[in-house]
Amino acid sequence: MTSLRPFDKLPKLNTAVVLLVGSEEIHREKIANAILKEPKTVNVKIHMTQSLPLPYEREHLRPRFDMVVFLINLRSQFSLSVVLRSLSHLDLNYFLGKVCFLATGSTVARRIVWNTKKKTSNLRRNTGCSGKRLCGCFKEHNAMIFEQK
Repeated sequence: MTSLRPFDKLPKLNTAVVLLVGSEEIHREKIANAILKEPKTVNVKIHMTQSLPLPYEREHLRPRFDMVVFLINLRSQFSLSVVLRSLSHLDLNYFLGKVCFLATGSTVARRIVWNTKKKTSNLRRNTGCSGKRLCGCFKEHNAMIFEQK
């Protein structure tokens, strides 16, 4: 098991590779479908995993990831714990604009959103800039708005 590093491999011309990390497959698929449906000028490839680290056996076949998106379901403590464990397997250079945190869930979990914002803000302050978005992936319209951002 190895940690992901953003500059270990050369990028491919006119291709962006996105890694979606999250414990719930439904949310990963909705975001991936929204990204693929949107018209774009570059070729976008999407890889999905439940958690990091990725297996070492396929390291030589794995492309360079241009962006890593962590999906956190605010209704599930397990989802947050999976993301927190996965962060330790990500190189710090990813936090310079190559990481995004996507929080999904209902408005019932506003306290969790506040705590997540606080933790993420502290993480951003310590490691650099990374984005965070709040999105309700239960509707395709919301997933498409996130994808455009």
